[in-house]
Amino acid sequence: GVSDWLRGVVGVVDPDVSMLPSVRFAVESAVLSALASPGAPLADVLLLSAEGLEEEEPVPDSSGGDSSVHTQPETNKPHPWSVEINALIEANLTPEAAAAEALALVRAGHGCLKLKVARGEGSAGAFEDAARLRAIRDAVGPHVSLRADANRRWSLNDALSFGLQAADVRLEYIEEPVVDPANNLAAFHCTTGVPVALDETVDDAFRVALATGTSIEKSLAEYFEPTLGVSALVLKPSVLGGLEACAAAAQAARSRGVAAVVTTAFESGVGVAACANLAKALDVAAMDAAAKARADDTRRTEAERLADAANDGEDAVPFRASREARMRLMNSIDAGSFEPSSSGDGAGDGVGIYDESSQSQSGITHNPVARLSAMRHGLGTGAWLDGDSVSPPAAPLTKLPGGGVGVDLASIPRDFEIIAGSSAKAKLTGSGLSDTWGSSSSNWGTVAYHTVETDAGVYSFRVVDSGPDDSDNSEPVFPPVVLLHGFMGGAEDWNVVAAAIAPERRCVAVDLPSHGGSFFTPAAGKKDESSTSSSGLDLDSVAEAVAKLITQRVCPSSTTGAVLVGYSMGARLALKTAASHPECAAAVASIGGSGGIRDERQRALRADRDDSMAEALADGGVGAFVNAWYRQGLFRSLSAHPRWRDGAVARRRAEMFEMSASTSEVDSEVNSEDVCAARKLARVMSAMSPGRQTVLRGEDLARVHRGSVGGVTLLAGERDSKFVATANAMAADANAFLEKDEDGGDGVEVVTVPGAGHAVHLEAPEGLVLPILRVVRRT
Repeated sequence: GVSDWLRGVVGVVDPDVSMLPSVRFAVESAVLSALASPGAPLADVLLLSAEGLEEEEPVPDSSGGDSSVHTQPETNKPHPWSVEINALIEANLTPEAAAAEALALVRAGHGCLKLKVARGEGSAGAFEDAARLRAIRDAVGPHVSLRADANRRWSLNDALSFGLQAADVRLEYIEEPVVDPANNLAAFHCTTGVPVALDETVDDAFRVALATGTSIEKSLAEYFEPTLGVSALVLKPSVLGGLEACAAAAQAARSRGVAAVVTTAFESGVGVAACANLAKALDVAAMDAAAKARADDTRRTEAERLADAANDGEDAVPFRASREARMRLMNSIDAGSFEPSSSGDGAGDGVGIYDESSQSQSGITHNPVARLSAMRHGLGTGAWLDGDSVSPPAAPLTKLPGGGVGVDLASIPRDFEIIAGSSAKAKLTGSGLSDTWGSSSSNWGTVAYHTVETDAGVYSFRVVDSGPDDSDNSEPVFPPVVLLHGFMGGAEDWNVVAAAIAPERRCVAVDLPSHGGSFFTPAAGKKDESSTSSSGLDLDSVAEAVAKLITQRVCPSSTTGAVLVGYSMGARLALKTAASHPECAAAVASIGGSGGIRDERQRALRADRDDSMAEALADGGVGAFVNAWYRQGLFRSLSAHPRWRDGAVARRRAEMFEMSASTSEVDSEVNSEDVCAARKLARVMSAMSPGRQTVLRGEDLARVHRGSVGGVTLLAGERDSKFVATANAMAADANAFLEKDEDGGDGVEVVTVPGAGHAVHLEAPEGLVLPILRVVRRT
């Protein structure tokens, strides 16, 4: 479903690893909501159809009053478009105060209450919790469902003290009663008989499944053993990683007769609405499974009764016929084609009307799946917040037509407006952004132009900047993030990464000389129009220009410089800038970069190769060159990526340089914009060749690492074997020179991004965000 779409269409290489659970939840909710029919709820596209919502019937309570069975009274029939919730009672109230609050909630319409427990000290605190629950039960009567939540705060002894004291309260369940559920849950349940729900244990099971590559069903299997008494799983979509993850856990639980309760953390109303739709879908799936299980039980019991009748009484048939009849009956059950006779006269395959009470002597089905029903869910956390962040409220609580309090899915609005002055806006303002910083040109920043001058000439840089410079700011500021692209790239290559980082730290993406809207004008007497001229475009010269851009334009008030993040050619430039101009570097994150080629023969060969390619570029133009460039083995995984396959990356590059050439000055001797752009790029390719750059050795990297606040981090795509090896070799050389700090500081770190090749920032930008943020947060 969604996972396949994220991988195969969107191009998220490994969504389970590279997407934060809350982000995965948000993406799934938005996409699936967009797929819902106009006017239909999100639940319509999750696990059921709209017709299923209309036709659903509650599962009758066949438990005989057993509180361990998940049932809903017949008088509380769930409305087809609603989800009922439990109310929450805070911990540490006196028994009298807790009883009064519970009674008020019941009078407000709630049919299920949950009390937080295990906030007191040891067994004494457990006894107090039991006393509170007894007082609540006495106040609200026997028909209100009661739950408790210990959040793994009790030792086994304390949990037993509570469970034995609360045995007469008839809890529906207690969440996470013991600190060590794997070893102590069975002892708790077998001693007290109190049913259990799992919350944090489900979170742990997902982490284990992800780390080991197993399914959530296998990861949870041990907790479904009857001796543990698990009657429900508590599922938080924003913690577990979305709707699909919760559906998988619920399916595993449902197959064992364990219920699913959907709950929230501190989502806005939009998140609560998505959770409510998931809850409804899981409720209907549970009731469908229960109905099927009961039907299977009915058919099997009737078949067995008919088979027994074939061998008993005056009308008994010969043994051979009886055996054949048994085989036909059992095969029809397995095939799902058996139907009990309703003729009442013995005609057909049956011998009379089947009475459901004959299902067992007690009238209770022994299949736990048959006892599943709709649950009350934990969607009321919005009541703790000071209003919603959208208008109208996205998931308002209301009294439900069938009884109880909950979310009416049919009344959830489809369109919202973000409330001015909401916490989201406050957070942006608090991060240093100005409300008057202009309109965004790339959803995260504004285009600006800066000019710096060196002995080599004048560099005019086009940048995309998420915030204002600090030239008028007397207060200390955090180092901004300066993003440097690779050959034939541009500032917009960083859009996804920068959009994720900008809310936390100012981002400045730079068009390097002869790329995008940036250009270089040589100083008088230094102009050279040959395609392989290195004047002003070699790595050392551009590093000096970037250093001045940072210290004079981007953050002139900073004493630590900027966090330099570069890819490929930009990575080599970031490392060189930090090594030659340490005042401008607070940290360096090099992605698919190197320190240059050390072997003199290899240096010469690489320089010659780059010169030849530069001449081909200058002669043939950008359009022809990009197709050959991206057919290199280095870009194999990029070219196969869903966002860039079928030549998309080459077309984007050609279009980008066509646009930049049309808006820049064309050489007077050239009447073709494409050839003009090609010649400028050719000069960069030749001048910045790894075969010509000054080599950075282990001692150079060690010096940068020691001298910068955030140190040096070397990143590479997992599939980019060449640059993974290069990064490891560079780190080993640097760390050989690094003496451990007195506080045990780490050396140069190597980070590989799962599933990505060389162009990590294009193939798996979502996998880069956290590693870069870790570097940023060190500054």
